[in-house]
Amino acid sequence: MAAPGRLAVECHCALQLIFARIESVVVADEWGLGGLACSSSERILCGRKRPTSVNQPVWAQLDEYWNNLIAFYRARVEKVISQIKCHGWAKDTFRGPYAMLVALNEASIVMTALQIKRDFEAGHCIFEVVGPWPHNI
Repeated sequence: MAAPGRLAVECHCALQLIFARIESVVVADEWGLGGLACSSSERILCGRKRPTSVNQPVWAQLDEYWNNLIAFYRARVEKVISQIKCHGWAKDTFRGPYAMLVALNEASIVMTALQIKRDFEAGHCIFEVVGPWPHNI
């Protein structure tokens, strides 16, 4: 078994590779939302940890606002992701070719988007919508 320090370094290196891949496909004006584990990525917006020592910057009201804003939008994304993952094939161990996994995932995404759109057209929206503009999906 690997030592805890070595495991942390390996996890950090794996995260850096993932971030590098994300940043290589992100268009110049695109940004992503992530948790605190993503704080080292330049193109992922995430909250800020509360200071645990006096050497860290003071926690301001703007920090609280920023964390709540990020949490609000991440919760919206997580709600859709949970709908995608609730399909039967995603609840069990997948055994099959990668191409089949990709096809099932894409079908689930399309069907979930269709369900969200139909619910919206029927007057039921899963999100709080605000503003005077038309809310079209």
